[in-house]
Amino acid sequence: MFLRSLFISVFFLLAGCSSQDLPNEVLFEQAESSFSKGWFIDADKNYKEYLRTVYNGQNRYKAWKRIIFISDKIYNNNKLVYSLLESMHLEFKSTKKRVKVAKLFAEHERNAGNNEKALELYREILLYEDRADGAKILLKMAELSRHEKDFNRAFLYLNEALERVVSNKLKEEILYENAQTCIMVGKNIAAEEILRDLYLNSKSKEIYFLASFSLVDILEQKEAFEEGFEILDNVRKVHPNPSVVDVRIEVLRKKNKL
Repeated sequence: MFLRSLFISVFFLLAGCSSQDLPNEVLFEQAESSFSKGWFIDADKNYKEYLRTVYNGQNRYKAWKRIIFISDKIYNNNKLVYSLLESMHLEFKSTKKRVKVAKLFAEHERNAGNNEKALELYREILLYEDRADGAKILLKMAELSRHEKDFNRAFLYLNEALERVVSNKLKEEILYENAQTCIMVGKNIAAEEILRDLYLNSKSKEIYFLASFSLVDILEQKEAFEEGFEILDNVRKVHPNPSVVDVRIEVLRKKNKL
């Protein structure tokens, strides 16, 4: 795979002869025109020719994104997308766009389920991110680690995210994800403590609702039904769709009768 990506990079960097008579950005403009009209085969050809011949072009970043989009959404060629992203990543690794490219690559790999590759790219991104953005990346890394069943690593990333976090809303998201990870490994006491604090003090409505429902799940397991009903009643008063809460109340009521 690496050799294939290297070949693609060399191919795009070698100057060809067929388009030397065109001003630098004309090929890109032609590709953009074809792309806007939905002529993706012509657009793809011109974007690739632009990358191959105009190796200092001001629109190389956008041209890469376009051919990746065409390869992904039009041709549905995931192997080619990976190779193109790897080549793009190689080209921009020493430029100011390195983080944007690495994020693009990481998100693709994350969506494709290639979690280890995504984690590798996120680790690279962390070297250049500030505290706030770094916390967001670490939150994504924790989520991927959970998918890989590597809960110890997930906790490490979450704890590091808490050390970096600046925004109170993001802090609450990290705490909620920490609680969910605790639940996954059977640490319900620790999870309950975090969720109860979010239920009582969260400034984010979204986190308040999520934490409240998760807390009720734990209380249900403990058969602490009365407190569960009390929490759901409080949530119902402020929830934009009370019928959602009503369903959860009904489920809890049936469990209470067993």
